[in-house]
Amino acid sequence: MGGSDRGGAIRRASRIAGGLLVAALISICVGEVGLRLYYWDGTSFGMHAGPLVRRFERDFRFNRFDGPSRGPETNGRKAPGAVRILVQGDSITWGQGVKPEADLYTSRLLRDLQERGASVEMAVLAYPGRDLDEHLLQLEKWGRELDPDVILYQWYVNDLDLDGSTRIPPYDWVWRIDRIHARLAPYSYLYFLTEYSLSLLLDPLVPQPSYTERLARHFAADGDPWRKASVALAEWAALARGLTPRVLVAIYPELTIDPGEPPRMEAGMEELQSRFAALCRREQVAVVDLGDSLRRFEDSRQLKATTFDGHPSAAAHRAMAEQLAAALEHDWPDIFKPPH
Repeated sequence: MGGSDRGGAIRRASRIAGGLLVAALISICVGEVGLRLYYWDGTSFGMHAGPLVRRFERDFRFNRFDGPSRGPETNGRKAPGAVRILVQGDSITWGQGVKPEADLYTSRLLRDLQERGASVEMAVLAYPGRDLDEHLLQLEKWGRELDPDVILYQWYVNDLDLDGSTRIPPYDWVWRIDRIHARLAPYSYLYFLTEYSLSLLLDPLVPQPSYTERLARHFAADGDPWRKASVALAEWAALARGLTPRVLVAIYPELTIDPGEPPRMEAGMEELQSRFAALCRREQVAVVDLGDSLRRFEDSRQLKATTFDGHPSAAAHRAMAEQLAAALEHDWPDIFKPPH
């Protein structure tokens, strides 16, 4: 092949490569713009991270308690004759995936009780990821000032994990090691969704126990992690009972979400949850299983906050509020009578 032929081949290859590069750049730009338009208000994911989550939460209002915390708050001393409820919880109570604060179970519960004629105030101390020891610290910080008549603690099984050892970290796929990942993941909708989809596809291929299997194994009844969690609960319960005799733990169950099927308890979690409920009762703390209302949904997808987020939806928050209102009035009917 002569020099001119080789030069022509190189130019054609360069034009093809250039065209492919331009097409790729156009596709990326169109994809990014298209996703930003489609998810104009963002959306929530199971993990509390990413540009779509920041967009989704941009208008969130926080109360005066540290976290930052979401939900009703109090301003100073109790009104005469008022009943003050202090609510503690993690991302479920904080309301991850639920945009209007009015849809949170805490806001619904407060309205429900007030509409029944009770003089009720509420203060919410909630933030994603809080565990038992962190709830204890929050109660130590705010308990005396808030002077609650009722303490309601929303519990989820990962609250037992005081050192985070059972959480499954993201697998270190090769693209996550590169600096480009760190620069794109917080800002690009297209990259974030593509990377998220790849994780859903590839992570199950990594041989490792499921999260619930890790929890059940880690918190065996005769193990040190369970004993440490038991001590933390005992310390929290003692502090709570020192503030008020009316203390209620609301257990949010670990549920399996299958399209078109009612939610059901994750295998291996029922024993651990029952053991925790027994521990609460031993510490003279009342217990309510929120699964009683959540398992009534005919399609478990109705419980999900968004397509990508398994936190409870607004409908689930409504069901929780109704069950909690009934539980509070059943256990302590005297304090929820309308003031004279």
